[in-house]
Amino acid sequence: MNDQFLHDLRKEPRQEFSSVLFSEINARFPASQNNHHFAGNRWAIGIVNLVLLATLTFVLVPPAKALAIELLRKVGILTVEEQDSSLVSHGAGASERISISEPEARELFQIPFNLPTWVPEEFSLEPQFSRHNQPVDVAEQVLHIQWKSDRGYIDMTIIPYSEKWKTRYENHIEKVGPGSVEEADINGYPAALISGGWYSESFPADGDEVTSTWSFEPGRGSLIWAQDELIYVMYWSPTPDTQLPLQNDEMVRMAESIP
Repeated sequence: MNDQFLHDLRKEPRQEFSSVLFSEINARFPASQNNHHFAGNRWAIGIVNLVLLATLTFVLVPPAKALAIELLRKVGILTVEEQDSSLVSHGAGASERISISEPEARELFQIPFNLPTWVPEEFSLEPQFSRHNQPVDVAEQVLHIQWKSDRGYIDMTIIPYSEKWKTRYENHIEKVGPGSVEEADINGYPAALISGGWYSESFPADGDEVTSTWSFEPGRGSLIWAQDELIYVMYWSPTPDTQLPLQNDEMVRMAESIP
């Protein structure tokens, strides 16, 4: 078996890349926004290890190489590794995000994008848009879109599928819980459908690490795929005491409604 790809995946991501992405997620779900543990600190920690933030570099130990090959698999554009626990760190340099209008979002992003034409029950088709407050190269600009209801939060990050972002995905391994990932089909494109998220009792301070375990809490998950020169990252979280948590099939349907 050709295992050169394992060596290629060891490249270290840039520090500012990790810090920017963490700050975007942290700004999206501040702890003060919700007193529910999962919807605050735990949700932010879980998302760090999902989606874009696989910042922990995979280090090969020769005796474990055979096991590593078995644990790694490709799901859509993601390379995932299933494990029982994961270290979560919070890099310094976190900053806030700025709310913008849809016209401003389209002018800023410069790449044509479509919005879902269907959303789950109790959600509005009119989302909120935001961007990172630090100037970045247009080729690296990402757009954040959020839907809210009494059922929970739905966030979608749209990323240009440029060579820079493509390389970063290829250089990352997504840490996920055992049995949490399946492949879905979104308009003919392979997607990684992830159920649950990382859970920790505490939120790491800058430079600190905490050990997290995987939780299959109902109404929590992620969906990642590439379509029409764009990368879509959708993730969802329940509100406290909701009686109608979001279902994976609803999120797949919402993704499929993007023209």
